[in-house]
Amino acid sequence: TVLIVVVKLMKYVHFAPLLWHYTVALSAEV
Repeated sequence: TVLIVVVKLMKYVHFAPLLWHYTVALSAEV
């Protein structure tokens, strides 16, 4: 159970900067 949570956290931490960069890029275009 803990392992699944850790894996999800790692995936989120890895994906969050990508989402943030995409959001900033969208905001810059508008």
